[in-house]
Amino acid sequence: MVAIRFPRLQLSALLARLDAKQQPMLWLFATVIALTLLGSLLIWLTFSLAQPWLIGQLPQPDLRIPMAAAMLVGGALLCTNALAALLLMRFGLINIGSGNQSKSALVSTLRAEQDQHEAAVAALCQMAVLGQTFDEHIGEAKQQSEESALDIIERTTRLNAAANTLLDYLHNSNQSANTLGEDIDTGVEDITEIAHFVQGLPEKMRNDMEAIQSVVADIGQLEGLAGTIQAISKETNIVAINAAIEAARAGDAGRSFAVVADHVRILASRSAEAATTIETGLNTVLSGVERSLRRSFVNDSNQQLEQATNVLASVNRLTNNFSDMRQFYKTLFAVVTQHNTNIAEQISGVLAVLQYQDVVGQKLSRLQTALSQSNALLAGAADSEASLEELSELLSQAQATYLEKETYHARPTADADAEDNDTSSGPRIELF
Repeated sequence: MVAIRFPRLQLSALLARLDAKQQPMLWLFATVIALTLLGSLLIWLTFSLAQPWLIGQLPQPDLRIPMAAAMLVGGALLCTNALAALLLMRFGLINIGSGNQSKSALVSTLRAEQDQHEAAVAALCQMAVLGQTFDEHIGEAKQQSEESALDIIERTTRLNAAANTLLDYLHNSNQSANTLGEDIDTGVEDITEIAHFVQGLPEKMRNDMEAIQSVVADIGQLEGLAGTIQAISKETNIVAINAAIEAARAGDAGRSFAVVADHVRILASRSAEAATTIETGLNTVLSGVERSLRRSFVNDSNQQLEQATNVLASVNRLTNNFSDMRQFYKTLFAVVTQHNTNIAEQISGVLAVLQYQDVVGQKLSRLQTALSQSNALLAGAADSEASLEELSELLSQAQATYLEKETYHARPTADADAEDNDTSSGPRIELF
């Protein structure tokens, strides 16, 4: 605190002047008292010296002494009063002149002191206004600092909530990923079975084809033998017919050949029947084999179809699992990206709010500078003989300068805050 020393009233000088003004009156009183004592002394001496003469002059002896005393006292009083009047007149004129001069000087002094006092009061009022202005701005800066701190707490809370939400989502995603991993393992097993089946399928088909070809070859050979037997039977029957014709031409001599020809024809007929029976049997066997092969092929085909259906279902399931996995990780990436964006926005907001703390610090610094300037002005006024009017003007200039500087550092408005929330071009950074 600066000790302010205002011009004090020169009471000692004023009292000295008043004492100087009262000295003539004191001398007057002292003179009157001295003259009164002197008059009394003169009356006593006169009465003592003139008593015998007065006694001889008065006709009545009883009245001589009182009359003489009265005359002497009256004369002394008249002389004393006359002398006192002359002195009072002289000193009264002197006192009136000096009193008027002292009164004018005193009025001038009091007016000057009153002007200085009014200037001091004006300076004090200006200091009070300036202090009130500083107090209001300090309160505003404090309120803004508190609001910024609350904003930081709120943004940090939202950031923490977003982080917790992200952690919960990642935890659930981990569980879903485990389930998806189990499905993928099952799909891998199905794919392994499909691979084994597909790997053994060509060998099985080749063996089946070889067996079918062998059966067909055997059946083809049997059909050839049956045809040969039928051809032999036909030729034998023709030979028997020719032999019967020749035996009929020979008559009795060829009768034995006719018997042989009949037996040969009977054998040819039997051979033809046997060939037919063999062919029928072969056809039956061939039909049975074909039916058996067809039935086996159908069963194998059904089994293979069922296996193919299972394989297709497994492949579809595996495809769906992979699709779900892709969609899951795509969604996971989108959600993580969104949460990261929100976190980045919150962090940018926190940085912007923290950055504004520098503005608050600068406001307080400017306020401290203004206070230092005002204290310097007050200290200079206390150490020098500068007038209070000049001090008041300097304080008003200091206040105007401070308010002018404050107008260049106003807090961002709501529109500016809305622009700050747009993080498409990165966080808004300002240098103050």
